Amino acid sequence: MSFMVDLTEAFPTALRDTARLAVAALTPAISDRYYEPKNERQIIRVCSDDVWLPGRLHDKVYQDHAYYDAGPFQAFEAIADNGKLTSLQEQVFFCLLTRHHNGFVREAALKRIIAVDEPWVVPYVVQLASEYVFEILVVIGQNLDQLNSSLYGSFLRDNPAYFAKVKQRITSYWNVYYRWHDYTGPHGQVHHLWREGYVGHDISERFKAMESGTPSGKSTSL
Repeated sequence: MSFMVDLTEAFPTALRDTARLAVAALTPAISDRYYEPKNERQIIRVCSDDVWLPGRLHDKVYQDHAYYDAGPFQAFEAIADNGKLTSLQEQVFFCLLTRHHNGFVREAALKRIIAVDEPWVVPYVVQLASEYVFEILVVIGQNLDQLNSSLYGSFLRDNPAYFAKVKQRITSYWNVYYRWHDYTGPHGQVHHLWREGYVGHDISERFKAMESGTPSGKSTSL
């Protein structure tokens, strides 16, 4: 059975020919049982194009287990690093893996793309900021000062409804998962995640500053 969606549509038109080899390398490992009908897709504006941002991608091997380790990412990394993809195509490959159903895979893929200075990478970082995995938010928070404020500001201004939803989800996930709980960080430190100490709010405030064209504020130190 052929794959049900064209994942090159997750990138601007000018990039799609370049992206095809990356997509071709990834799709044999992705389950074609999962796809989003066109009328349910999240459409955003990137480089003057309407781009489909995938929800979750499920792989064929680990779709029902191994949620709690990074083993699946190592298998994907081996595909990307076999020398057949250009640097640009690897970036496309790892952007798509930030939409994987396994949070460890999303976090590892994020680390491969967060320093990439390209407008089509921006939505993949912003989308992860609106999700619930604290460790992923920590990675974004630690890299806020390195993000290209011009690229991020332009994307956020071009997608006001989407950005409003991102901000709402950051607040909602904090309220549901973290507001009433302490969190032990990656180095064993305990964080009391009241609003002023929650990295998601730091990210939201920095994104708002980028949108307004006046990046400011202090990133968290986790």
